[in-house]
Amino acid sequence: MKIFSKQTALIMAAITFCHVAAGQTKLAAKTFSTKLKETPNAFLLDVRTPEEVNRSYIKNAVFMDIHDSVFEKRISTIDKKLPVFVYCAIGVRSADAANMLHNLGFEQVYDLKGGIINWKLAGLPVVKGKDYDPRTGMQKDEFLESIKGKPLVFIDFYAPWCAPCQIMVPALDSMSKEMHDTANIVKINADENLSLMKALHFNSLPYIMVYQNGVNVLRHDGYMSRQDMEATIRKYYKK
Repeated sequence: MKIFSKQTALIMAAITFCHVAAGQTKLAAKTFSTKLKETPNAFLLDVRTPEEVNRSYIKNAVFMDIHDSVFEKRISTIDKKLPVFVYCAIGVRSADAANMLHNLGFEQVYDLKGGIINWKLAGLPVVKGKDYDPRTGMQKDEFLESIKGKPLVFIDFYAPWCAPCQIMVPALDSMSKEMHDTANIVKINADENLSLMKALHFNSLPYIMVYQNGVNVLRHDGYMSRQDMEATIRKYYKK
């Protein structure tokens, strides 16, 4: 019961980012970029982990890891008169940070919708950190070739920092062994395949795609329970 409650809490935390409180605004990448440039004294806040920041970040960002125990103390030192622009990887942690800022009395808070992933997909520039990986990953033609000739392929696009993605991992690993005669179950790290995300026209995680004989028959945005994943595979499986 305790494990289930913890998982439920993580899922709920991951989906509640869509609820925007008064005093904060969620902006698409290009609008966020334009607003940032046009706003005097803008404070750009990156709430990701040091490991993520070391790969790439938006120029002039100040780094404060939301998972740090002193995070709230640190953000409370920011001048409340300043407009704060906040981002993370895909928008979940930045939404939490935006709510905290609002509760602390900040009146102008702008949250980057879809995080730095959407920023990159929009073709906006980043500063390359010491651990920057220049690889763009699989291209669409390579992806389609990889599923060619396979009757049923269940694909989970995930990221290591994505809480609901990590909840799904044990089920997917188990299913890939138990249902190998039914479907090819594949996990693709979206962080390493941004070009593929763009080509396949999605910008959120986790993201499920199902291909039947090379034809895309299902797209699912967000967390999926093991029960639902198994039901989906059974639905499209043909002997």
